[in-house]
Amino acid sequence: MVESNYDILGIVEGTTEKEIRDAFRRLALQFHSDRGGENEQFIKIKQAYDDLKMVKNILIQILKKLKILGFILMKVKKMLEEKIRF
Repeated sequence: MVESNYDILGIVEGTTEKEIRDAFRRLALQFHSDRGGENEQFIKIKQAYDDLKMVKNILIQILKKLKILGFILMKVKKMLEEKIRF
């Protein structure tokens, strides 16, 4: 069975950014090779954390673009309403 990024970090979907970061830091300290941990497990943890951060950043960019698009559509609607008035 494939583990999700949430499972790897020991968190659930809907977890806050701070909780995700705290879970990563806790596990990183536990599994980092400099602290006697398993390097393969640390790499898995780091990848899960990076994946979740990447998804968050992509969603932020999409929301920004939607906000801009909404603003543009509002302006176009206003311009059309002004042109239609007699």
